[in-house]
Amino acid sequence: MSLTNKENVDRVMQGLPPEARAALNVMSQMQQRPPEDVLRDEIKNYIEGRLPRIRKFARNWNRE
Repeated sequence: MSLTNKENVDRVMQGLPPEARAALNVMSQMQQRPPEDVLRDEIKNYIEGRLPRIRKFARNWNRE
C-alpha cells in the first residue's frame, strides 16, 4: 500500500495506539522547535493532566 495520499496516511495514523501518535507528534514538533522546549511542554502537560487526580486523592486523604 502506498502512503502517498492523505487518506492512506490518516488511516494508518488512526490505527496507531495513542502513545505512538503522541510520540510522532512530539517528533514532528522537534523538527520545528528546540527539543528541550518540546520535552518541557510535554512534561508540563503530562503533570497538569494528572493534577485533578492528585487533588482528589489529597482531598480524600484529608477526610480520613
